[in-house]
Amino acid sequence: MPKNIIERYHEFVLQNRHLSPVFSQIAIPEKQNSFQYVGGQIFNGTLYSVINSAQKMMSYRLKDQSFHFSSSFSDEDFKWTGGYFYSGIFYMFPRRSCDLLAYDPANDRFETISCKRDYSGEHHYGGVCTRNGMIYQPPRNTNHILKWDISRKHCEAITINNGNNCRYCGSVIHPNGSIYMIPEKDAPVIKIDLETEQICEIGEAVCGMAFNPVIAANGNIYGFRAKNGILKIDTENDSVSILHSDISIRAYGSKCGINGNIYSLPGYTKDIWEFDPFDESLRRCYELSEERSVHYAGGATDRTGDIYGIPVHADSILKISFTDLDMQIPEDIFASFFTDCY
Repeated sequence: MPKNIIERYHEFVLQNRHLSPVFSQIAIPEKQNSFQYVGGQIFNGTLYSVINSAQKMMSYRLKDQSFHFSSSFSDEDFKWTGGYFYSGIFYMFPRRSCDLLAYDPANDRFETISCKRDYSGEHHYGGVCTRNGMIYQPPRNTNHILKWDISRKHCEAITINNGNNCRYCGSVIHPNGSIYMIPEKDAPVIKIDLETEQICEIGEAVCGMAFNPVIAANGNIYGFRAKNGILKIDTENDSVSILHSDISIRAYGSKCGINGNIYSLPGYTKDIWEFDPFDESLRRCYELSEERSVHYAGGATDRTGDIYGIPVHADSILKISFTDLDMQIPEDIFASFFTDCY
């Protein structure tokens, strides 16, 4: 019987357990205003930032370490948060904007796709994109999930929470065929079956506050919280819990390392944490030298396993690298566990 992708992912990280992270920072030549960027993606060897409050999009070519800044947008805060490359186009998910922002790197051009709704303030936060081009965004002060069909340039609202407004803050697609959406304030985790679009609530109400949950090699979902501790979703039993709730994490992102551990992206803290999902132990593994209101939020991983944290108030890109220079993450494992939308 062929091994499923979780089993192969588990075997892959076991081969790399000996690898240790090396931390560095890449200075950016042009700092934008306020909460610059939130989230990023790597495509064809270039790291692209999601425009949050910045007026320009930042891109960074990994091979020659060069920067490029594209276009000019308003200086409004929280325009877009999170995004995904689909069919060669970078889609940035609306947070306060009423438009999906599409960027074509081949032509260095932007296009806006209207949701045809008049929102005021923040209305959705981040989201996920399926392999057939459907974007699902969790609500932020609204009562519905926003679903985009990229090919049709169309969006629709999926009402939840009995029509009452709620705040969710993170999403992840699991290989079991479900999307999990993380509550920011006291509410249950939302689970969406992608085949049927059936929506259910799992676990007790929880203050999740995990902006970037990821899938570990044991099949469970973990997310460093912006407050204390780590959110855990046991995907076999549909249970939700908070681990290490006595430890102040203050992260704005979680990224899987090729050694099987999960690393925090430091938000309003100088500390970077390493979580081992095999024994669920936690240790502080690095400390930044400078103080910032919010250092990094989200980022991306390349096929070698190097992790890049996107700057919010920082004047650098955070890089977490590993020592095996010949590493290439298998394509299907990379797509399922190392490529997210934040």
